[in-house]
Amino acid sequence: MSEATKTKAADMTSGTEGNGEKTPREKVDIKLYSTQEECEANRPKGAEKDAWKVYGVTRPEKMGSGTVWLWAVGYQSATTTVAREDGYATVAAGGRGPRAVDKGAVIKSMFEHMTETELKDHGVPLPVIESILAARKEAAAKSAAHPANQKPATAPAKGKGK
Repeated sequence: MSEATKTKAADMTSGTEGNGEKTPREKVDIKLYSTQEECEANRPKGAEKDAWKVYGVTRPEKMGSGTVWLWAVGYQSATTTVAREDGYATVAAGGRGPRAVDKGAVIKSMFEHMTETELKDHGVPLPVIESILAARKEAAAKSAAHPANQKPATAPAKGKGK
């Protein structure tokens, strides 16, 4: 690799300054270099803080092996940047991960939060408005009938006069 490989902008900065105040997050264009010297000579704009250092990340044999060099805030940032460049992605356990958003889902979400008047103002046909209102009424009835939404029965108050 003779020229630097530009990766997507990385969101890496140190978390706090010496006085304990939070520093603003910056987008910095990170590039991968084939030699340490080439990397050190090309400090990215926005990476002026002392937390930025040159790191070498050795790729496994299946990824072409060899070491690439880059500016990063720490070992984890360096490794993550190279992994993303190699096509790896991370999803938290139980998370949904990346997903496509389709036009129908966006429209459905918009309609769920519009009043009848707003729907009419946007030119939504009357049969569609009626079906939306019916679905809302049905959902409200189901919610009201659910045991978790029922108020607990109260015992008659003990008092004078009984």
